[in-house]
Amino acid sequence: KYTSDPRTARDDLIVKAAADTIPNVPVMFWTFRVMAGLGFFFIGLFALAFALVTFDKVRNKAFLALCILAIPLPWIAIEGGWLLAELGRQPWAVDGVLPTFMGASSLTTTQIWITIAGFTLMYGVMAVIEIGLMVRAIKKGPYVAKFGRMHDDAVTSPAE
Repeated sequence: KYTSDPRTARDDLIVKAAADTIPNVPVMFWTFRVMAGLGFFFIGLFALAFALVTFDKVRNKAFLALCILAIPLPWIAIEGGWLLAELGRQPWAVDGVLPTFMGASSLTTTQIWITIAGFTLMYGVMAVIEIGLMVRAIKKGPYVAKFGRMHDDAVTSPAE
């Protein structure tokens, strides 16, 4: 990154290169704490939910409000984990093999936009097909066994 031939590197370039190998420790420290703390919070929340359901107290307004407030927390935990993973591997894209400064794509902006548009179109077509299949299955109705009754229908008369 700083010189084409590492054998001819000056001392100041070696110091710069060495400093580049140290990830941002405070950010990693706090993103890990946020991610792990939210994980333990979710374990506690699910334990509380289990207890409330077990004792038929699940309609507790404070618990339900806590559940509503907790909706965005999984995304925050995921982003914390992503930041931790990305910052922690610096300066390597592939540990010990490919440094991040060499891992950038050589594609042009136009090529990148064409690729994004192609994937968006492909997944859009697949989503339309999937929705069509689901709507057709819903309109067809539930599956009736060859014996002429639904799976959940109770037998009301004794066997003969």
